[in-house]
Amino acid sequence: MKRIGWVVTVAVGALVAGCFALGSRSLPDPVNRALHHRSARTVTLYSLEPRSTNANAKIFHGHTILGETTIDDAAARKKLFAAFRKGVADHDGSVAACFLPHHGLRIESDRGTLDLVICFECAQVKVYENGVPSEALLISTSPRAAFDELLEAADVPLSKGATASP
Repeated sequence: MKRIGWVVTVAVGALVAGCFALGSRSLPDPVNRALHHRSARTVTLYSLEPRSTNANAKIFHGHTILGETTIDDAAARKKLFAAFRKGVADHDGSVAACFLPHHGLRIESDRGTLDLVICFECAQVKVYENGVPSEALLISTSPRAAFDELLEAADVPLSKGATASP
Protein backbone atom coordinates (compact mmCIF):
# COMPACT_ATOMS: atom_id res chain seq x y z
CA MET A 1 0.00 0.00 0.00
CA LYS A 2 2.88 2.39 0.70
CA ARG A 3 4.15 1.95 -2.84
CA ILE A 4 0.82 3.07 -4.30
CA GLY A 5 0.86 6.17 -2.09
CA TRP A 6 4.38 6.99 -3.28
CA VAL A 7 3.37 6.57 -6.95
CA VAL A 8 0.31 8.79 -6.46
CA THR A 9 2.46 11.43 -4.72
CA VAL A 10 4.97 11.42 -7.58
CA ALA A 11 2.19 11.59 -10.20
CA VAL A 12 0.46 14.51 -8.47
CA GLY A 13 3.81 16.28 -8.05
CA ALA A 14 4.57 15.88 -11.76
CA LEU A 15 1.12 17.20 -12.65
CA VAL A 16 1.56 20.26 -10.43
CA ALA A 17 5.07 20.88 -11.79
CA GLY A 18 3.71 20.60 -15.34
CA CYS A 19 1.06 23.21 -14.58
CA PHE A 20 3.70 25.60 -13.26
CA ALA A 21 5.87 24.96 -16.32
CA LEU A 22 2.95 25.76 -18.61
CA GLY A 23 2.29 28.94 -16.65
CA SER A 24 5.87 30.06 -17.20
CA ARG A 25 5.21 30.05 -20.94
CA SER A 26 2.75 32.90 -20.70
CA LEU A 27 3.91 36.32 -21.75
CA PRO A 28 4.44 39.06 -19.16
CA ASP A 29 1.83 41.83 -19.51
CA PRO A 30 4.17 44.42 -21.12
CA VAL A 31 5.24 41.92 -23.79
CA ASN A 32 1.69 40.71 -24.34
CA ARG A 33 0.45 44.30 -24.79
CA ALA A 34 3.31 45.21 -27.14
CA LEU A 35 2.62 42.22 -29.36
CA HIS A 36 -0.77 43.55 -30.42
CA HIS A 37 0.18 44.72 -33.90
CA ARG A 38 -2.44 47.48 -33.89
CA SER A 39 -1.06 49.20 -30.79
CA ALA A 40 2.52 49.30 -32.06
CA ARG A 41 3.56 52.59 -33.66
CA THR A 42 6.94 51.37 -34.87
CA VAL A 43 8.32 47.83 -35.09
CA THR A 44 12.01 47.39 -35.87
CA LEU A 45 13.60 43.99 -36.47
CA TYR A 46 17.37 43.76 -35.99
CA SER A 47 20.04 41.38 -37.21
CA LEU A 48 22.68 41.22 -34.49
CA GLU A 49 26.24 40.05 -34.03
CA PRO A 50 26.71 39.02 -30.42
CA ARG A 51 29.06 40.98 -28.20
CA SER A 52 30.20 44.10 -29.93
CA THR A 53 33.92 44.44 -30.63
CA ASN A 54 33.70 47.41 -32.98
CA ALA A 55 33.69 50.71 -31.08
CA ASN A 56 32.09 52.49 -34.06
CA ALA A 57 29.25 50.01 -34.55
CA LYS A 58 25.61 50.73 -33.75
CA ILE A 59 24.70 48.77 -30.63
CA PHE A 60 21.47 47.13 -29.42
CA HIS A 61 21.79 46.27 -25.72
CA GLY A 62 25.49 45.42 -26.04
CA HIS A 63 25.34 43.64 -29.39
CA THR A 64 26.41 44.94 -32.81
CA ILE A 65 23.60 45.80 -35.20
CA LEU A 66 24.39 44.25 -38.60
CA GLY A 67 21.24 45.72 -40.10
CA GLU A 68 17.63 46.51 -39.37
CA THR A 69 14.28 46.83 -41.04
CA THR A 70 11.11 48.60 -40.01
CA ILE A 71 8.06 46.35 -40.24
CA ASP A 72 5.32 48.68 -41.51
CA ASP A 73 3.03 46.13 -43.13
CA ALA A 74 0.23 45.03 -40.76
CA ALA A 75 0.22 41.47 -42.12
CA ALA A 76 3.99 41.16 -41.65
CA ARG A 77 3.71 42.47 -38.07
CA LYS A 78 0.93 40.03 -37.32
CA LYS A 79 3.00 37.14 -38.74
CA LEU A 80 6.10 38.21 -36.78
CA PHE A 81 4.21 38.59 -33.50
CA ALA A 82 2.35 35.30 -34.01
CA ALA A 83 5.66 33.52 -34.63
CA PHE A 84 7.09 35.01 -31.44
CA ARG A 85 4.03 34.00 -29.39
CA LYS A 86 4.15 30.48 -30.84
CA GLY A 87 7.85 30.22 -30.03
CA VAL A 88 7.20 31.07 -26.39
CA ALA A 89 4.23 28.68 -26.21
CA ASP A 90 6.18 25.86 -27.91
CA HIS A 91 9.23 26.09 -25.66
CA ASP A 92 10.05 22.68 -24.16
CA GLY A 93 11.78 23.87 -21.00
CA SER A 94 15.35 23.33 -22.22
CA VAL A 95 17.82 26.19 -21.99
CA ALA A 96 21.53 26.77 -22.49
CA ALA A 97 23.75 29.40 -20.93
CA CYS A 98 25.37 30.84 -24.06
CA PHE A 99 23.22 33.94 -24.80
CA LEU A 100 24.63 34.86 -28.18
CA PRO A 101 21.69 36.79 -29.67
CA HIS A 102 21.39 37.18 -33.41
CA HIS A 103 17.98 38.87 -33.43
CA GLY A 104 16.41 41.87 -31.77
CA LEU A 105 12.98 43.43 -31.84
CA ARG A 106 11.97 46.94 -30.79
CA ILE A 107 8.30 47.76 -30.41
CA GLU A 108 7.39 51.39 -29.82
CA SER A 109 3.89 52.34 -28.72
CA ASP A 110 2.12 55.00 -26.70
CA ARG A 111 3.14 53.04 -23.58
CA GLY A 112 6.86 53.34 -24.41
CA THR A 113 9.52 51.09 -25.89
CA LEU A 114 9.84 47.34 -25.47
CA ASP A 115 13.06 45.68 -26.64
CA LEU A 116 13.49 41.93 -27.07
CA VAL A 117 17.03 40.59 -27.44
CA ILE A 118 16.69 37.04 -28.76
CA CYS A 119 19.04 34.07 -28.72
CA PHE A 120 17.39 31.13 -30.47
CA GLU A 121 20.47 28.98 -29.78
CA CYS A 122 20.03 29.00 -26.01
CA ALA A 123 16.26 29.63 -26.10
CA GLN A 124 16.38 32.91 -24.17
CA VAL A 125 14.89 36.36 -24.66
CA LYS A 126 16.02 39.33 -22.60
CA VAL A 127 13.28 41.93 -22.22
CA TYR A 128 13.85 45.67 -21.72
CA GLU A 129 11.03 48.07 -20.89
CA ASN A 130 12.01 51.65 -21.78
CA GLY A 131 15.67 50.60 -21.61
CA VAL A 132 15.38 48.92 -18.19
CA PRO A 133 15.93 45.14 -17.93
CA SER A 134 12.71 43.28 -17.17
CA GLU A 135 11.63 39.64 -17.11
CA ALA A 136 13.44 37.15 -19.31
CA LEU A 137 11.54 34.65 -21.44
CA LEU A 138 12.24 31.24 -22.90
CA ILE A 139 11.55 30.61 -26.59
CA SER A 140 11.82 27.75 -29.06
CA THR A 141 13.65 28.00 -32.37
CA SER A 142 10.38 28.02 -34.33
CA PRO A 143 10.19 31.81 -34.90
CA ARG A 144 13.70 32.04 -36.35
CA ALA A 145 12.56 31.29 -39.90
CA ALA A 146 9.95 34.09 -39.85
CA PHE A 147 12.48 36.55 -38.41
CA ASP A 148 15.14 35.60 -40.98
CA GLU A 149 12.62 35.73 -43.83
CA LEU A 150 11.70 39.33 -43.00
CA LEU A 151 15.35 40.35 -42.61
CA GLU A 152 16.38 38.70 -45.88
CA ALA A 153 13.42 40.26 -47.75
CA ALA A 154 14.74 43.67 -46.66
CA ASP A 155 18.30 42.75 -47.75
CA VAL A 156 19.52 42.85 -44.14
CA PRO A 157 22.58 40.64 -43.65
CA LEU A 158 22.34 37.79 -41.15
CA SER A 159 25.13 36.95 -38.77
CA LYS A 160 27.29 34.05 -39.88
CA GLY A 161 26.47 32.45 -36.52
CA ALA A 162 22.70 32.73 -37.05
CA THR A 163 21.97 29.38 -38.61
CA ALA A 164 18.60 28.37 -39.92
CA SER A 165 16.22 26.37 -37.76
CA PRO A 166 17.02 22.67 -37.59
